[in-house]
Amino acid sequence: MCIRDSRTITLKTGANTIHVKGNRPCWPAWALTPAADAKTVSIKDAHGHKLTFASATAITGLITIDTAPDAQPARVNGNLMTPTLESDYFPLLPGLNTLTLTGATAASLAYRPLTLI
Repeated sequence: MCIRDSRTITLKTGANTIHVKGNRPCWPAWALTPAADAKTVSIKDAHGHKLTFASATAITGLITIDTAPDAQPARVNGNLMTPTLESDYFPLLPGLNTLTLTGATAASLAYRPLTLI
């Protein structure tokens, strides 16, 4: 398997389309800044996968998520936070990916494209 250089992409609120090179699914790491007074922050792909964080009070501070199968910690300001039960740590598929971001004012994702040779 060939692992390419890491890529970082900035996302905006709403729908975002990104192109993932390679021919294998890859696992992104996310950094999300919740909107003011947001109690729910979510990322959804076009295949029905969703990763959602919800709280009874406003979520404040940076949310970091590593979706790699051997990691998968999610943290808010360094403190562990669990996603909702309906959530799924989903990979980015090769080709075009449409990701919809809600409840956040800024976000980025980092990933390493993978190619099976």
